[in-house]
Amino acid sequence: MKNALFTATGLTYGNVYKFKVESRNLYGYSAYSEVVSILCATAPSTPDLPTSIVVTDKVVINWNAPLDNGMPITGYNIYIRKSDDTFSTELINCDGSQTQIITTT
Repeated sequence: MKNALFTATGLTYGNVYKFKVESRNLYGYSAYSEVVSILCATAPSTPDLPTSIVVTDKVVINWNAPLDNGMPITGYNIYIRKSDDTFSTELINCDGSQTQIITTT
């Protein structure tokens, strides 16, 4: 059995498209396949390089939000490098809109 391929172009990020397929040969057309719904979206782009500002005993980290590629960004994970060169997640699901406090020991 061979695989068949079709590439849909001109789609808009964030829209859902529905597709179905039928086959044909010299004798006619097949029944339609089941309908498949596909969201035109991919993972967000990489955030820009963060910048930081030291304010007394705090560091404020700032970055430009990346392209969402069709679905709104719902959060960010912030990682801090430890003295052993591994990274730990210090803040999970930051939405980028509020001040967060991270304490390290």
